[in-house]
Amino acid sequence: TRPTPEALSWAFVLDKQVMTVDDSNPAKNDVIKLFKEAEYLQFKKFFDDAIVLYGTIINLKPEKGLLSEVYRIRGSLYSENKKDYAKAIEDFNKSLEIDAQSAMTYVLRGTVYNELNDYPKAIADFTKSLELDTQLANTYMLRGIAYNGQKNHAKAIADFTKSLEINSQSAIVYRLRAAVYAGQNNYTKALEDF
Repeated sequence: TRPTPEALSWAFVLDKQVMTVDDSNPAKNDVIKLFKEAEYLQFKKFFDDAIVLYGTIINLKPEKGLLSEVYRIRGSLYSENKKDYAKAIEDFNKSLEIDAQSAMTYVLRGTVYNELNDYPKAIADFTKSLELDTQLANTYMLRGIAYNGQKNHAKAIADFTKSLEINSQSAIVYRLRAAVYAGQNNYTKALEDF
């Protein structure tokens, strides 16, 4: 709920950042309102409209934290919903220029590189993400997929195993590791994972 009119400002949390709504700065409030509208459009699966609205927000040049977030979100929309990987990479690059400490942005860009079978770039991004946050089980899984794509089965198994150490409930990682074991004719280990 919005505070009383006497309050000079109020805030909400956006991706672990406090976004202050300042009643004395209508331009900033417009950006926040547009952001919430874009999120709503995205939620309702109006992806083209959300992409346009995120572009409008970018053109308004919001503060850096929000700008990085908007590029990351729009990049995700391009990659996941539009399959426009070039635009996705461009947005992820812009997000990382602003915030090079975003483990999630490296994961997202690495995932696009995996889709493009550009395994060296995918591995580099997943590795950077893991330097920033070592507890991302899915990142180990994704890097394992990239290593497997390079036929580096030992590193793929090591990453799948690390992923399972963090999240032992991931059935997909067990299946991925089992497939690598089976490809190496190690059926005993493969059967243990199935």
